[in-house]
Amino acid sequence: MTDADLLPQLAQGEDSRRQFKRDVTNADALAAELAAFANSGGGTLFIGVNDDGAVAGLGEWPGIELVDDVTGNQFSAVIQRPQAEWASAADLVTPPVTDQVTDQVTDQVTREVLRLLAMLRGEMSRAEIQAELALKHLPHLRDAYLNPALEKGLIEMTIPDKPRSRLQKYRLTAAGRTLLQALHQEPPRP
Repeated sequence: MTDADLLPQLAQGEDSRRQFKRDVTNADALAAELAAFANSGGGTLFIGVNDDGAVAGLGEWPGIELVDDVTGNQFSAVIQRPQAEWASAADLVTPPVTDQVTDQVTDQVTREVLRLLAMLRGEMSRAEIQAELALKHLPHLRDAYLNPALEKGLIEMTIPDKPRSRLQKYRLTAAGRTLLQALHQEPPRP
C-alpha cells in the first residue's frame, strides 16, 4: 500500500471495517479487533495509527505471524512478546521473598488499615476499636478501616458466621501480625 492509498483510508476514520491501533502491546485488544473482523466479514487493521488517524508509527516492529488454516476456516495471529533486557546478572537476583511480599502488601494497605492494625490488641469490639481510633462516624470506620482489613485477611471476626452479632469482636490474623512485625510496629511473638 502506498502513501497515496493509505492517506485517504486514514482520513475516513474508524468504522466497522477499518480500525486503528497505535501499537500491539495489548494482545487482548488486538485479538478482539481481529475476532470482530472475522465475525463481520472482514476489515482492515492499521497498526501504528492513533485513534484520530494520525500516523504514530512503531518504535520497534513486533513479530506478528498470521497463520491461515483454510481447512478449518480460521486464522490465528501470533504476537511475539518483547524480550526483557537485563543490565547484568545481579539484576536477576531478587531480595528475600518476605521483603518482596511485605513491600507489595504495604503498598496496597492504606494508612487507615495500618493504623487499625497497630492499635488492635487481642480481641476488640467495634465500639472499642472506634473509641480507640477516636472515630465518630461508623460508616467511615467500616469503609476505611474494618472492611479493607477484613478483605485483605489482616484481621478476622471472632464470629464470622454472624457478622452483625452484638458479641462480634475483631482480632489480628497471622498475616496481620506478620505485616506488623515486618514494619517493626509490633515486637515478635513467641
